[in-house]
Amino acid sequence: MKGQIFEILGFVILSVSIIVLIVMLRVNAAGPYANSFIQLFDRHNEEALKASILSVMYTTEEKTGKRMDELLGIASNTRSDMIDFGPVVGQINVTEEVEWKYDAIFGKGKWYLKVPFPNVTIPVQVIMVLDTSASLCDDIDVIRRDLPMIIKNITEERKDKIAITSDIFMLPNGQECCGGVKLSEGCKSGLFPETDNIHCLDTTILRCQNSPINEEDWARGIACAAENNPFEELNDTAIRIGILFSDEVTTGDEYLQSNQVQIVDLSLKTGIEAAKKNSIPVFPIKTETGKYECSSCDKDTCTPNICMMWWNRQWKWSETRLFTSLQCTYDSALSEKMKEMADKTGGKMFELRNSEEATHAIKDAIYYILDRMKTSIEMGSSIPKNKDIKVVTVPIPVSDIGEYTNAYLSYWS
Repeated sequence: MKGQIFEILGFVILSVSIIVLIVMLRVNAAGPYANSFIQLFDRHNEEALKASILSVMYTTEEKTGKRMDELLGIASNTRSDMIDFGPVVGQINVTEEVEWKYDAIFGKGKWYLKVPFPNVTIPVQVIMVLDTSASLCDDIDVIRRDLPMIIKNITEERKDKIAITSDIFMLPNGQECCGGVKLSEGCKSGLFPETDNIHCLDTTILRCQNSPINEEDWARGIACAAENNPFEELNDTAIRIGILFSDEVTTGDEYLQSNQVQIVDLSLKTGIEAAKKNSIPVFPIKTETGKYECSSCDKDTCTPNICMMWWNRQWKWSETRLFTSLQCTYDSALSEKMKEMADKTGGKMFELRNSEEATHAIKDAIYYILDRMKTSIEMGSSIPKNKDIKVVTVPIPVSDIGEYTNAYLSYWS
């Protein structure tokens, strides 16, 4: 640190000395020769300042032994100014390392640095956790039908600057839909055939620290998905997005009915903590609970238009229109829990009026993150108006991909 301070101070002293000399010359100068001399010194002063700017890029950071331009290259490639070099070195805040150096040259509030991210394809992993109770049959069918096209369209629209994959996590103890589809079989049901960018995983076979306890334990499902590496080896540039579908609070409305809210809250807390730890914004999608179709929560007066296999009044396994008063009764509780998950992880909750809206909800969740993606690392102060702004461009090596980006340093007096 001392060596870096003396190095920076040397350039500062040089710059100040030149400026003082120029001021003296301006006061005493007369005639064309003196004016030419001053112009010459102005030019040398400008070149000396540029040399100071470049010198910062070539100074080394003590802990890593890397030059500042190398650290900026790593930061631009990982899209974060916090770089983790492991347990020995720890984390390095690149912004802090750069700011104190340029503050020494220009003074605080008199410079701005922008480093655009390199032009590479960004991997995007969409984690999708599915409630496998029978009342989700229609929603899952829409997801199965439209997910491949959603991925294709967004990728083409972004001109292949992103590579989207979706990993479907099926919760355990699934039920049976009309038409012979058995959610109880999970991925073996064939709902989501394996492709290059869509993979299906059963949470029952994953090694999870907190495994889901039933078909509606979507919060632990998010935790399980966050803990497990996807099929794709995600690098540090990857973006992960969590999406979940359910029509009951995590673990099931029956726990609220029996005054065991602590079971629901523990699951929710587990999911939120895992999502935050792994930097996964979660988008809970609340499917139809009967709220919009039923005038009351009396199951004998309402039959939502959802076909599933269930026990009829004669206790025969048959196609039926199932409605549970629990889903309707605890509709507001579901909204509350899902909103908490979204708010605390940086996502957003969506509410469906029918299964066909699932397609739009998935697209909106993905766009919500893509449209907020940073495109550069920025530090220093905002560029003021009505100032003489000078800009210096410095090539920045991005060693991980063997390419270069640029750092654009603006400064003013």
